[in-house]
Amino acid sequence: MFFLAFSGGVAGIPLPAFAAYAAGHAILYILVFHIVPQPPGARNGREGPRGAGPLCLFGTGGIVATALILRLAFLAYPPSDDINRYIWEGRIQHRGMNPYTTAPAHSASDFAGDPIFEGINHKNVTTAYPPFALMLCRFLAGLAKDEGTTGLQPVLIFKLFFILCDILIVLILAALLASWKRPAHWLALYAWNPLVLVYGAGEAHLDIVQNLFIVAALAGMRKGGRWAWAMYLFIGCAVLTKYFAIVMLPFLVNRGNRRWLPFFLVPFLAFLPYRDSHMLAGLFTFVVEMHYNGCIPQVLRLLLPQSLYGPAILGVFGGGLWWIWLLKQDRPEPGMAMAWMWLLLCLPTFHPWYLLPLIPFLLFTPNRAWLLLCALVGLNFWVLFHQLHTGQWHEFAWIWLAEFLPFLLLMIVDVKRTGFPWRRKYARPQSFDIVVPTLNEESTLPASLDRLQEAMGNLRDRANNAKDEPTPKVTIYIVDGGSDDRTIEIAERHDVTILKCPDQGRGLQFASGIGAGTGDVVLMLHADANMVPQTLTRLHNTFTRHPALQWGILGHTYTEPSFKMKVIEISNRLRFHLGGVAFGDQGIFVRRSCLSDVGGMPTIRLMEDVEISLRLAACPSRLNLGNCLKVSTRRWKRKRFAGYTLQVLQLVTNFLLMRRLGADIGTVTDRMYQVYYQKMKSN
Repeated sequence: MFFLAFSGGVAGIPLPAFAAYAAGHAILYILVFHIVPQPPGARNGREGPRGAGPLCLFGTGGIVATALILRLAFLAYPPSDDINRYIWEGRIQHRGMNPYTTAPAHSASDFAGDPIFEGINHKNVTTAYPPFALMLCRFLAGLAKDEGTTGLQPVLIFKLFFILCDILIVLILAALLASWKRPAHWLALYAWNPLVLVYGAGEAHLDIVQNLFIVAALAGMRKGGRWAWAMYLFIGCAVLTKYFAIVMLPFLVNRGNRRWLPFFLVPFLAFLPYRDSHMLAGLFTFVVEMHYNGCIPQVLRLLLPQSLYGPAILGVFGGGLWWIWLLKQDRPEPGMAMAWMWLLLCLPTFHPWYLLPLIPFLLFTPNRAWLLLCALVGLNFWVLFHQLHTGQWHEFAWIWLAEFLPFLLLMIVDVKRTGFPWRRKYARPQSFDIVVPTLNEESTLPASLDRLQEAMGNLRDRANNAKDEPTPKVTIYIVDGGSDDRTIEIAERHDVTILKCPDQGRGLQFASGIGAGTGDVVLMLHADANMVPQTLTRLHNTFTRHPALQWGILGHTYTEPSFKMKVIEISNRLRFHLGGVAFGDQGIFVRRSCLSDVGGMPTIRLMEDVEISLRLAACPSRLNLGNCLKVSTRRWKRKRFAGYTLQVLQLVTNFLLMRRLGADIGTVTDRMYQVYYQKMKSN
């Protein structure tokens, strides 16, 4: 890092600079992903020790001290040309001018020959920054008594202020790591991060100030209670520093703290001194005309005509943010992290320093793909090299591909990764409880139980062939909700335990069966789902190979394959992999200890699969076993395909929305149960 600090800027030496920059990220990767905390293990990935190996001796104080030394070293690093605009916009405010109405080109005669003015880019565009940022620029520019001719003093003032902000961020993150129960050495992921050092302390981008308000808001959220006012105030300040931070707000509001929401609006009073009908003209120009290095927008520009590009990107971003808000309900930090990730992928302009607000969230849940992207954005050093030698800012297709393709591939690979070194390792399960709720299932239950018995036989044969491995105990619980056909008679012919549930509803029946058992792993199975013979063997082997695995799905295909049903299968897989939400016909399995940790099986009549998935977000090690079930298409036969699909989507969306708004899920699902099954009976 000291090589980068005293390099004189990466533009002149892109290859050695990128090598040093990438090496710094590689060290962080090893530090976070390969140094196991001592003592090893963490409960559900949420609890961890205060240090790791030799770094315990180094300690938080050592990490903070090193962070300060590194940031002071980067005082020698040349700032970006953005700092010239910060200083100029601060200066013109002292002259009584409004940056929202005065572009640099409008005052060229007043600042001719000033190196600060000459270093401003896009001189014909008014400011795109929020008013809180402008007030900060005015304050810092006012600390420089003399504008001078070299501009060194104001640059130094701005850089020292940003370094102070960054050290405060490191200190707050150290406290947050303790409250999150994460290993203390993870602080280095921010404190020693090359991206933070180069683009924060080095180039001095305003995103560092935004970061300070973001982590202060997170600290206020963790304090809870009456500290909610501070959380809202700080997030309002973050938004008024850079507008991007608005994506965090929906994840912070809940029934317990929403009375403090007006504090979010207090910083918006900063608009008053600058009010003008053209306040957003510069921002609009930036969003509409200045595109560089965007991920999803770049693809949409290639696929869509210009007239559809704008609505498409707004729809993609808004739709994705809506579903993240619905699916990430119980744990706001992962929800905010995903919101930032989605925003970054949807931005038409994606500069490396736009990643700065995401890095504090990586301390909560480290993500290999995004850490890789933080390293790969260093390839933009070659853009600066080209600009230095030609005077032209040029976008290179090879850089875009080299950034985003490895990043996306690693994201796909990590979908099936069940554990990291800091996560708890569980003992191999010795027993399985299979719970099957029934209600008038005489037509489907015989085949389902036959396939279950076949899978159990396959598991016994496999265990018998392994001399030192005991046969796992498998218990099947048939939980009947009051069948008036031959369901019970059929069940009695098999080696199963039959339970009677006084109330109908899969959630209630599942809860009853789970409560009756003691198996290490619980498997929830629908009566119309038929196992392939190797399912239980594969499940047992998977738990053996992946000791951190906590829950997952067996995966399914439909008994009558068609293009329409293939679409449903694919959408079900994507929903599980991307959103962490499983449906019951996918065969949910979970360690009993993990189920207990999240409050047990929800006792609701409908949407129990969605609810348990939301709760199991606290258990991040999940896996799709892969097409182990053959599921009936009878529900689609009773109704038109589109009608039934839309009905399911509407029910799930309504449930998620009502839950997010704080409604009682028992009341909501009782009402849904009545509507859903009344419609099913009418078809």
